[in-house]
Amino acid sequence: MKKVVLILLLLFSIRVHAAVSLSCPSETKLGTKIECKVNATEDITTTSFKISSDYNATVTPTWGHVESAGLHTFNKETSTSLTVATISMTLNKEGSNTITLTEVPEQGSISSNVNVTNTKSDNANLASLTVNGKAVEGFNKNKTEYKVKVNTNKVTIEAKSEDSKAQVNVPGSQNLSLGDQTYNITVTSESGTDKNYKLTITYEAPKDT
Repeated sequence: MKKVVLILLLLFSIRVHAAVSLSCPSETKLGTKIECKVNATEDITTTSFKISSDYNATVTPTWGHVESAGLHTFNKETSTSLTVATISMTLNKEGSNTITLTEVPEQGSISSNVNVTNTKSDNANLASLTVNGKAVEGFNKNKTEYKVKVNTNKVTIEAKSEDSKAQVNVPGSQNLSLGDQTYNITVTSESGTDKNYKLTITYEAPKDT
């Protein structure tokens, strides 16, 4: 009899522990916004939690939701989703970060670990290249040399990087003389890698009419 009771208690404990869970990405880059999912088993219709004050988190509920003094309370109501809510936050501490939810009914607290790395991007690609607001024909981030013909003696060269953290050194507005002029556009990645694009602009004087 004692063995049966013990088994039942163990099964109950396992079920309760698995009732509400927190799922976060196992790894992310420093300063990157992540999303964690709070999920529930099918037999759970109400739950609540507080979020560790270490993180400036935003809660986007899937179930009916009210918040009071930092306690988020959820009711499944007519939702068919097993995702209670999504928690968004930016992690600014390198290494292991433990995201913890407290005051979870019958469970106390639940947590998920996220490893934050400080690896910087080597992406030094351009996303776009324009002359006087018009996209350079045949642009491809992997192609580094271009030729453009214009019939005006002033141009504005603009470029945008594929990675928002990369820096772009672009000529901007230029006065042209007749013939060919070559300009360099340099993209410096977050990690310091440089990539050069060469743009040759040919100024052809307008024909007399």
